[in-house]
Amino acid sequence: MKKILITGASRGIGYETTKIFYKNGWYVIGTSTTEKGVNMLNKKFSGCLFYKIKFPIDKVIPRKFNLDVIVNNAAEKFGNNVLEINANIPKYLMEQHKNSKIINIISDIVKDGHPGLIDYCASKCALEGISKSYRQRGYNISMVYPGKVETKFNLSRGGMHPKEVAKAIYATANIKENIDLWIYPKKK
Repeated sequence: MKKILITGASRGIGYETTKIFYKNGWYVIGTSTTEKGVNMLNKKFSGCLFYKIKFPIDKVIPRKFNLDVIVNNAAEKFGNNVLEINANIPKYLMEQHKNSKIINIISDIVKDGHPGLIDYCASKCALEGISKSYRQRGYNISMVYPGKVETKFNLSRGGMHPKEVAKAIYATANIKENIDLWIYPKKK
């Protein structure tokens, strides 16, 4: 059975990604920042393993697991942990699991920035640069750049459903090569 680690598995893109991999027979290891999120995941996805993450990262995310894929999805827009969650934790996971296929969820915001989300933009640009640098060292890293997505993270409406991004992540996990995938809502 293939094993995948999904950070930020209890909401939005992470939750939909957890669902699609679970339904396709993968053993899912996931993270959440809340006990409520971990309990919900354990009820819905029996036989899988979910962790509550503390900050700074407690670095117990299973190095012992031989992971086939890691999806660095967890993200924060505001607060003291933006850089830790959006760039440093993914960097740590990439270093610890360099033989895994890694899929980093970036954001199309890196293209143009956003005046109200400077820390978020900086952290996603950092993750993009880290990813490209590790690729040059031979790591198998793909990046997914979602456009507007309807989640609690993005309070505005009119974006694509997180399920659409999850489908793209699943397809990316099954491609051996490194790819950069920009995904946008369908025009209505």
